Formats: sequence, structure tokens, C-alpha cells
Amino acid sequence: MKKKILNIILVVSMLLSVSANIYADGTDDKYGVNSFLLDYPKYQTRSLDLPTEYYDLSENDYNATLSVVGKNKLYTNRWFYSNGDGRIYVDYSVKSSSGSSNLYIGLYNATKHKHVVEYDAISVGTNNKNGRMYFYGLNPAHKYVIYFRAHPKSISGSATISH
Repeated sequence: MKKKILNIILVVSMLLSVSANIYADGTDDKYGVNSFLLDYPKYQTRSLDLPTEYYDLSENDYNATLSVVGKNKLYTNRWFYSNGDGRIYVDYSVKSSSGSSNLYIGLYNATKHKHVVEYDAISVGTNNKNGRMYFYGLNPAHKYVIYFRAHPKSISGSATISH
């Protein structure tokens, strides 16, 4: 009897530990390739891991669709170099799934393998919140990755990363 109760508790706890699907996608306009992440076991989700592929912002802007962004860092699927002035711009249009939340946009230096900065909390409600921010003082020879996270509620929307 005790084993059955223990098994039921373990099964319930495993079911409750399943997390929501979190992904970001970007469209590589130059090649017309949509690098979206599929939620099937045979595909590796790269959005929660650092990317390994480059995207040239001097040729085209990088467009990302943000879906169910939560407390975990959600990285772009590509890394970027800054422009000659050491800047990378991020335009965003987001809204909270319910109630108010905070959006955080951060920068990771993939060349030095370290976190650079996280932009202050951007207050987001259930209506679209549009804005623009940029990272500056960057080394144009270094690889950078943009990430998004939200707290306490998830957010959805889009972002455009550009020079």
C-alpha cells in the first residue's frame, strides 16, 4: 500500500514539473531560412542555450518572434557583431499574457564567454508595449548574443535587432 502511494506521489510530482514550451525564432532574410524551433524530441532547442551561428546585421535586420518568454534567459538563435560605433539596437513590441510583468533585455559576450549587461526592467501590461533600446561601448570584433526574459508573468511579442 505504501509503495502505491509513493508511486502516485512520484507520478504527480513528475507531471507537475513539466515546463511550458519557450522559444524564439528569427528569420534569416538573406537566405529566406526560418530558424524556428520545433517542439519535438528529435530537435535540440537552442534558444535556452547559446547559439553557434552568425547573422550579419550589416546586411539585414534580425527579426525575432518571442513566445512565452518567462524567467529563463531566452537567447537569439544567432550571434552578432556590433556596428563600427560599437552599438546594437533592439526594437521591441511585447505584451504580458495576463496582468503586468517586467521585460528584461540582456547582452552576452560570446567571445569572452560572459554576461555583459541587462537592461533595466521594462514594465509591460496586456496592451502592446513598443520601444527601442541599444547596447553601446561594444567591441566590434567580439561576438554578442541578445537575450530576453520576463518576470513575474510571461510575455509574447516580437523584436528587431539591428545596427
